[in-house]
Amino acid sequence: MKFKSLFSKIKESFFNLNWKCNICENENFNGQAFCDGCYKNLPFLKENYCAHCGRKTIKPQLACDSCIGKAENVKTIRSVFNYEEPIDKLIKEFKYNNKRYLGDIFAKELSKIYFLEFMAVDLITFVPMSLKRQEKRGYNQSEILAKKLSKIIGVKVENCVIKNVIYLLSLNNTIFSLFAKQKTFRLKL
Repeated sequence: MKFKSLFSKIKESFFNLNWKCNICENENFNGQAFCDGCYKNLPFLKENYCAHCGRKTIKPQLACDSCIGKAENVKTIRSVFNYEEPIDKLIKEFKYNNKRYLGDIFAKELSKIYFLEFMAVDLITFVPMSLKRQEKRGYNQSEILAKKLSKIIGVKVENCVIKNVIYLLSLNNTIFSLFAKQKTFRLKL
């Protein structure tokens, strides 16, 4: 255990991911993953979103036109970002290019929304991946994100077999995701 802690400190000293902005790649001396300018311009989904599916909307809505009458057993889906530049590129880097450290950044942003809006999640789960795809990629980015978020918010991770996009599920049927894709998907709970 002590060796692991020592290794982590050495790694942080030599490979500090916050020395450059993860978007513009300029030197960054604020100790964060993004420079102040890039962070300010991230496509946060703050006010205008569908409370049911998490999509960006013109005004706040309980259910957008796409959600009316669908997945009534789900109370809320909450996303941190709208799926657009530069978040879409970072997600693809995390997912396909072995940039697992981005999971720390995404988990930190998810935790901010969690602590502001939820505080009642019973477990964290992740999107399952086929064995063939996981062997090819070498990891499941959703599982990495779930475990990193679990460490921050103190909620256990369970490997539930759930199809489609679900990250956190509470007893009151709240779903919490990293981003809002502009696609329709069906939830089977």
